[in-house]
Amino acid sequence: MTAGTGSARQAPAGPRSAIVIGTGLIGTSIALALRANGSEVWLSDTDQASARLAAGRSEEHTSELQSHHD
Repeated sequence: MTAGTGSARQAPAGPRSAIVIGTGLIGTSIALALRANGSEVWLSDTDQASARLAAGRSEEHTSELQSHHD
């Protein structure tokens, strides 16, 4: 398709909420990406200390994102 022809496609909206199971590097990264795009995210892990640590990182990162956008 050439520029200026056809209809423009909009990217589908992300999920409004998500549960991420596993709070290792990948799970936490996914949770942060979802939060950055406006999704409400719940974290779950069999290791509760890891889940709390990941949730804390998510809150710190969200605060940084908000301060950069203000």
